[in-house]
Amino acid sequence: MSIEAVQAFREQLKANEALQAAVKDALSPSGAIDPETVARVGRENGFDVTAGEIDAAFKAGGELLEVELELVAGGAHNR
Repeated sequence: MSIEAVQAFREQLKANEALQAAVKDALSPSGAIDPETVARVGRENGFDVTAGEIDAAFKAGGELLEVELELVAGGAHNR
């Protein structure tokens, strides 16, 4: 688990529509992102990431991928 794994996961997320759909399904009914579910999706796809690393990546800001923008639009992520 490392920032490199999170970055690799994000790169794969950029190009993989099925992975994007799985991450979008990580939204709770209230519209909040569940970092553990996102991390599980990453691990199921070969990335050694934790919920803490996913949460830290969202909180760090920076340039977001289109799918990440969709997830945080409308306050979907509780920063």
